[in-house]
Amino acid sequence: MRIAILGSNKLKISQNVAAGPETFIYTFVNKFLSRSDGYQLTVFASGDSDLPVKIESINEISSMEDKDIGENWHKLYEFSLLSKAFSKPIILIYITLISVTEKSLCLLLTLSKNRFLLPFIAD
Repeated sequence: MRIAILGSNKLKISQNVAAGPETFIYTFVNKFLSRSDGYQLTVFASGDSDLPVKIESINEISSMEDKDIGENWHKLYEFSLLSKAFSKPIILIYITLISVTEKSLCLLLTLSKNRFLLPFIAD
């Protein structure tokens, strides 16, 4: 079975990232690989992400690291990454940051067979 996680092109996903969804994706991918039984896992994220699985991206580096994209244009790149993910025949896991407090982090996990509309929360 082919499964994908839709991350973000805004920040590089790595062990040292200090952002909620990116930290969750890094941990989830590594735990999933240690317990998976023949599943193919792909992450849609920035091309410079440091993950032990296949990475699909629309840019070689994260939007915040690319001086031509930055904060002003990163949303366009997020929609492009979303479009690329929906073009693949996979089961897609989409992670949305709902809220952050000093003591908790709330994430919404949405599963899709890539032909259904996903909830999308824009900042």
